[in-house]
Parts: sequence; structure tokens; C-alpha cells
Amino acid sequence: MATFFYIGLALLELAFVARAILRPHRDPASRVAWVVVIGVAPVVGILAYVLFGETNIGRAAVARARKTLAAIPATALPVPEDGLEVEVLFKEPFVVALPEHHALAARENIGLGDLVGTELLLLEEGHCLRDHALEVCALAGAHERVDFHATSMETLRQMVAADVGITLMPLLAVKPPIAKTENLAIRPFTGKAPSRTIALVWRSSSALGPFLRELSQVFREMPDSLLELNET
Repeated sequence: MATFFYIGLALLELAFVARAILRPHRDPASRVAWVVVIGVAPVVGILAYVLFGETNIGRAAVARARKTLAAIPATALPVPEDGLEVEVLFKEPFVVALPEHHALAARENIGLGDLVGTELLLLEEGHCLRDHALEVCALAGAHERVDFHATSMETLRQMVAADVGITLMPLLAVKPPIAKTENLAIRPFTGKAPSRTIALVWRSSSALGPFLRELSQVFREMPDSLLELNET
């Protein structure tokens, strides 16, 4: 399964590289810049292209972006703020991932009350998303499946598709350009969905501070539709 995932990611990367090169209005320097961004960090690069792909970017921005990506670790909020700057970007809603034949898949939306007593597949200890999912379990009256813990988000996706159980996933992990998985239904929560807060954190002494603050503002100005589930 993992092999198919990486093949799919490579094909997706090639498709976005081709699109970046072939856009007729883009100047040559910007074409090269987008190819570098997508090639250096495919997932982040593809997401950036989806958000800002009509924008010409130059070599200086690419160099700063590469340094930034290399310096930003993944961690769960809240974080100790001594010596750090924290810019909250947006709240990413959770969705329910379940096999297509599951009883709840017949609904357009799922309420927290629908998960009472339900066993949920979760990530293993040490993964920041596990803590967020446990908080949602507590709110919904659900509990984790103790005999299985996934090592990655992709493992969770494939286990749900294989009818092992259901799980919670952050919206951006299932929204295009992420490819649709066979036998995997994604349903949003009714009303105000449980969510996680996405923030950018860096050392206060970093010379990239002004650039990161500008980048944070760009993310905060994203259209609300980018954080909505629009399944076709």
C-alpha cells in the first residue's frame, strides 16, 4: 500500500511541475522557482501551489522558503513560549473517515453524539495528532481501539479502507490534491466541528522573523472555502 502511495505522490508531483512550467503567463524565473519548491518538499510545495500557484515567485523567496521549511518542526500546541514566537494561522477541522459501507457513511454529516461508544483507530504514542484525536474522543464519548495503533496518517487511511475500523483525520489530510482512496468515505461533523489549531513557531532570535510574520498573515487571509470539505 505504501508503494502505491509514493507512486501516486510522485505522479502528482510531476503533474504540478508540468502545470507550473506550462502556465503561459509565468516568467521563466518563476517557473524554475515553483519547480524547486515542489521538488524540495512535495507535499508542502503542492499545497503552496494550490494556494498561491498563480503568483510569480523569485529565487530569493525560494531560498527563504527552503530555509524556513528546514527549520520548522512539527509539534502540538500549546508550546512553551520562552524564546519562541507563535503565530496562530487557522483552525483545521477534523472529519470522520470510515468504510463506504459503514452505517454512518449514509449520512451527509456526523454529530459527536453518533460516535458515543465507538472504537476509533488512532496513531501511536508520540504523534502530535494522537493527542488531538484523544481530545475529540473524550468530547464524543468514544474510545480508542487498544489493539491497533498506526504509525502514520497513510497507515490510518489504508486500514480504514481495508474495513479495519473508523478514525478521525484533519481535513487537509483528505482534501485535494490528496488523491481519493477507494472504499474510504469522508464525512464532516455537524455544526461546529472539533478542530486543531495550526500555528507557525520559530525562535525569537531568528533572522527570518519578519518573513515568517508576513507568511503567517498570508495564511490567515486564506479563503474559508479552503477549509471546507467539498466532496464530489
